[in-house]
Amino acid sequence: MIGRIWHGTVPVGKSDAYLKKMRIVALPGYRGVDGNRGAWVMHRIEDDIAHFDMLTFWDDVDAIKRFAGEDYAKSQYFDFDDDFLIEKEPRVRHWEMYDDLASKRLPMAPNGSVGPLRREFAVPLITNVKFSEATPASHCGIYFSTPSTSAAKALFSGRLLG
Repeated sequence: MIGRIWHGTVPVGKSDAYLKKMRIVALPGYRGVDGNRGAWVMHRIEDDIAHFDMLTFWDDVDAIKRFAGEDYAKSQYFDFDDDFLIEKEPRVRHWEMYDDLASKRLPMAPNGSVGPLRREFAVPLITNVKFSEATPASHCGIYFSTPSTSAAKALFSGRLLG
């Protein structure tokens, strides 16, 4: 499985409207591509800038190419991005996913789960996430688009401050 991360910045005054667009248009768009195993938009405000990271998971490079084309490391943009983004970053980052217990690349099971998980969907383990005590919880968020959004949110119901 391959993780793909795109980053963008928006003026804080446009943050809520951009987040809404990402949740209504972008997340379902990613999820609709054959070989996509999940899509999340991460959002954080730092001073007068809102940071967005789109975190997606894919079966393989061919699946990413079905979304992004042959130059799959090139950032892809929606028509509305010009109205929001401070700049268009040209490239994304890709990561091979590994199981933390067996140190093996995560295989995809026929039901879309990874490693020892046997569920309808897989949620990546996020650890060591830290924000300064000055960062209000309302300025940080992870938004899910999975076959069972409420179940995914339940996994992240604890505090991420540490």
